[in-house]
Amino acid sequence: MTVGQLADLIKKYDLEEQGYILYYNSNKIGVFGSSMMGLFINFDGCTLENVFNPIACDCKIKHMIKDFKEKAIKHKINEIEKDFV
Repeated sequence: MTVGQLADLIKKYDLEEQGYILYYNSNKIGVFGSSMMGLFINFDGCTLENVFNPIACDCKIKHMIKDFKEKAIKHKINEIEKDFV
C-alpha cells in the first residue's frame, strides 16, 4: 500500500490518527506502519499481521465500522429498554 492509498482510506472513512494508531469515533481500528514492501495495517482483534493490500484494508475497515455501529445501536436499545422495565 502506498502513502496515497492509506491517506485515501483515512479520508474515506473519516478515521482519526493518533501517532501510528487509527481510530473511528474512539474505536480502535489498528496500527499502521511501513516496511520494505510498503505501508501496512495491523488490525485490532485480527490474527492477520501486516495487511498490505489496500482493497483488503478497505473491506476490513468497512466491516469493523459496521460492527462498531451495530454495537452502539444495541447499547442504545438496551438503555431505552431499561426505562420501560
